[in-house]
Amino acid sequence: MDALGELLLNTGDGERAYALFERSAKLAPDMGATKWLYLGQLSEGWKSLQHFSKGAELLQEELGARRINPCLKEPDRKEGEEVGGEGMNDEAFAIINQLVSTHCSIAELYLTDLCFEEDAEARCQAALDEALRLDVGGSPEVTQACANLRLSQKRGQEASALMIETVKRLGACQQDDVEEDDEIEGEGGEGAGQEIRGLQLPTIMFRLQTAKLLLECQAYNKKCAKEAVRVLEACKCEDDENVEVWYLLGVAYSRQRKPDVGMAKAHLLHAQQALRKMEQMDGDAEKADAYGEQLRLVEEQLEVLRGAEGEGIARCETAAVGTGGDEPSSQSSSDEDDSGREEMQA
Repeated sequence: MDALGELLLNTGDGERAYALFERSAKLAPDMGATKWLYLGQLSEGWKSLQHFSKGAELLQEELGARRINPCLKEPDRKEGEEVGGEGMNDEAFAIINQLVSTHCSIAELYLTDLCFEEDAEARCQAALDEALRLDVGGSPEVTQACANLRLSQKRGQEASALMIETVKRLGACQQDDVEEDDEIEGEGGEGAGQEIRGLQLPTIMFRLQTAKLLLECQAYNKKCAKEAVRVLEACKCEDDENVEVWYLLGVAYSRQRKPDVGMAKAHLLHAQQALRKMEQMDGDAEKADAYGEQLRLVEEQLEVLRGAEGEGIARCETAAVGTGGDEPSSQSSSDEDDSGREEMQA
């Protein structure tokens, strides 16, 4: 049942997938964490928190059953226990990474849906502390979630340092992917059959959020805009039809220490043309406003660049650029990006 739900989710049928996961949770609530984690992703607010919390509980129980302590050091090991890091097998490593990701998802809820709860900031920090405690693999998700919290607390210097670390961790994930591909291609040669343990490269959606946070941190560290370009160019190599990638690249090139107006303009014009084409091909009147808003954002940036060409490049660096929830997207307008920053109540 869970496998069918996952298949439906991967084909875009979230409603039917949710129904299957929900039924599975009722029939076997304590058997497997995966369904609870998917329910958390497909829910909102307190319901999402309850699902993620149940998933985290089951993952922790599974680690306990395997007698694995990811934070344990060799001198403190008891008989039968496995230590963290290199002492774990790949299956245990995957469980821990899943648990780390779940705590990050809980933290994100307190930055978004539950941000107005009285103790939201403390609960968010507690979830991140647990994720950091368990993070034996160097997950970019942890540092990015911490940076998001620091930005909401207006601690920009700390946030920018965390985002630079996130980019480093993304690079390590990319290297792991390359090594794994090389090993498969070289089957039978030196090192054939050797298992490579590493974190999977996060989705493009995650890396787009990385770029947005880097651009937000650029006010505190000029290097962040350059790192955003690196992240986005890698995304463009994977999906050159994603309009949001082109838009954000236009913004990122204009935010460089020495802004590249030509590259910024080229990417924004590409995004503009792609949006107009999508609008014509779609023909859905209900989406017309969404396309119009996305085009407006692109055209605003193009206007800033035109002014910069005539009046000096400083306008590119000082212009207000939205890096929240209204960026142009290659997805349908129903898939709105809700990553805008919510101010957290103290």
